[in-house]
This record gives sequence, C-alpha cells and structure tokens, in this order.
Amino acid sequence: MKKSIQSAFLVFVMLVVLLSGCAPASTPVPPTATPSPIPPTFTPEPTATPIPSPTPTPTLEPTAVPTMVVLPQEWNGTVEQTPKWTIGIIFLMEKMDGNAFTGRTFWTNTSGYTTILKMNGEYVTDFGDEVEQARWNNLEDYKNGDRNGAWLKWTETEVIDGYADSGLNGWFYAHIREDGDMVAVFFYNEKETVAEAAKYVFKQKVKP
Repeated sequence: MKKSIQSAFLVFVMLVVLLSGCAPASTPVPPTATPSPIPPTFTPEPTATPIPSPTPTPTLEPTAVPTMVVLPQEWNGTVEQTPKWTIGIIFLMEKMDGNAFTGRTFWTNTSGYTTILKMNGEYVTDFGDEVEQARWNNLEDYKNGDRNGAWLKWTETEVIDGYADSGLNGWFYAHIREDGDMVAVFFYNEKETVAEAAKYVFKQKVKP
C-alpha cells in the first residue's frame, strides 16, 4: 500500500514537471512607444517695410514779376568809384519787345565830354541758376532779400558817338525800386561773378 502511494506521487510530480516544461512561454508585450512631443512651429512676426521719407522739394528762387514802364523812359544817374571820382550816366530805354528792350546810354566824363553807346537788355522774370544768383547777390537789395520792384540787366554793344575805346560788352545788373529809382552793379564780362567796385545810382526822370 505504501509503495502504491509513493508510485502515484512520483507519477504526479512527473506530470507536473512535464506539463510545466510544455507550457508555452508567455509572449512579452512590447512597450508602448510614447511619441516625442512635436516642438511648436515658430512663426516670426512680419517685419514692417519702412516707408521711405518723401523727397524734399527743392526751394526755388522766387520768380521776379517785372513792372513795365511807359516808353521812352529815362534814368539819370552817377557812378562813384574809388579813388573818389564821379561821372554822370543817363540810361534811356526806348523800345520794348516782350521782356527785351533796346536804347542808349550817355556817359559824361569829368571834362564834360559825352559818349553815346547802344545798349540792349531784358527784364528778368527769374534769377537763374547758382552762378546767375551769385551775380545778383552783388546787389545790396537782392542780398538783403528784397524781391519787389523790377529787375533788369543790359549790355552796351556799340559806340554811337564818342570814344571808340569805351568799354563794351560788360553787363549791368539792376533793380528798379518801388519808388522808381534804380541801383546797379557792373561786370566786365559775362563770366565774372564779382562786380566792379563802383556804385551806380539812378533817379527816374519821368515817373510812370
């Protein structure tokens, strides 16, 4: 009886060992992958496009508005130079064509002799480029900012009577003030920007 129990126990142990060796191994469960967080997309703020500053409008030299006179018109004047001496000059405007004029000048020297010259010129409606404005700046009225009255320039081109060696082809730049009187400066040629050291002052003979 004792042997039967032992035999049965051995059979049981063997079955247990056999069954445990045949049991299928448990299939490992692969770990669940945790997705990495997706970094946020950085959207840069829009850059403001700079608006260019408007180009400043250049300041233009004021336009002169000439006051025409009834022709013929005469101004009697003097020229004062250093060393001190004075001669007489008459400026006679005789004809007009638009802004252009023609006429004569009469120069009387200290001996009383008069030379008559043909002249032509124009009323100025603007003061031109930088070079031209530099010439006008020799006139005290212009330099001081006065733009009233009338502005004109003329040149003497021919000797009608008198000294044949009288200086010709120089340029006078002049301002007829509102009271009718005129002041002028003289350039020996059309390229100079510094006027002769002389003072030209005229009184209008016939008021408009």
